[in-house]
Amino acid sequence: MKTIFLFIIIWLIIPPFSYAQEFQRYTFSEDYQFTKELDLYGYTFVPFEGKMSDAHYPNSVEEGIVSFKINSFYITVDERAKFTPAGITSESTNDKPYKLNIARIDKTSYGFEIRLMNTKNRDLQGHLKIYKNGISHVTQIKFRPTMTDAEHTYFIQPTPEDQSKLDGKFFSHQEDYDARTMEEFTGKKLYPFVSIKHHNLKDHRVAKRIFPSDDIDITFENRMVMRGKKEKSLPCIIFKTREKKELTFLLKKEKEVQLPKSQGGRKVLEIPVKETSTMEDYYVIMHRGVKSMLKAVELQHGKTRESLLYYEMRRGKHLSE
Repeated sequence: MKTIFLFIIIWLIIPPFSYAQEFQRYTFSEDYQFTKELDLYGYTFVPFEGKMSDAHYPNSVEEGIVSFKINSFYITVDERAKFTPAGITSESTNDKPYKLNIARIDKTSYGFEIRLMNTKNRDLQGHLKIYKNGISHVTQIKFRPTMTDAEHTYFIQPTPEDQSKLDGKFFSHQEDYDARTMEEFTGKKLYPFVSIKHHNLKDHRVAKRIFPSDDIDITFENRMVMRGKKEKSLPCIIFKTREKKELTFLLKKEKEVQLPKSQGGRKVLEIPVKETSTMEDYYVIMHRGVKSMLKAVELQHGKTRESLLYYEMRRGKHLSE
């Protein structure tokens, strides 16, 4: 039983190599809100257009050849767009991804400025400027690896109208479910919009938008569970993960608790649960947003309270067919 338990923890904590190497889609402005510094950690920006900052017009950037992933200590830069005096060409370079250390992050009137430093030569300093609109969606990024390099401006694509309509009809939203009691969720299936691994560990966070093809959902239903020598139909919560795993937990009685101020200070529903194959203890946290509506569902380890899965719903309300 201990071996099974350790296996579950390992695949929850350590992402598979293939996942780390996956193709990077364009990120959309409306995918995520960046209201505080923590929201940056673990997120990867993939722009769709770019230009020299002093150029008049941008050019399209091939999907996945430019990306900026932000960690709490460094950013990982993959910049294979080929710049010429005429703009960005259709060809890409063979430049390898590299890391630049973060000296500090400042909140500014336009968003965030990340001051960068080359560890091999601390005199080489640059920046990554992140521009937000009025509702904290990122619209553009300005990158300069050192002050002797030209600055590049990249643009994050607004969500296309057809994609926005599909998202509005498919995903669960933050104004859909009243999270004051668990009765609201009996027999329901939730389709979260964003997944965050290691939500409470800024050095290991991985935040990513979900697509329908990822086949991620959360189901509340009765399942047959062994209790002693007999099977009983008992209320469970079932997580389908990005790694195509299905985790089933036996639900116990929920209680309302208040998070510390460092975590927002809101009241949440906390439910002790047991993993049905090992009967090990975990917690499910039903995070509330505006008017106590469900914002996110989190799975925490029972002993360490480490955040293993954090699934956030899409902003707004679900669109009817």
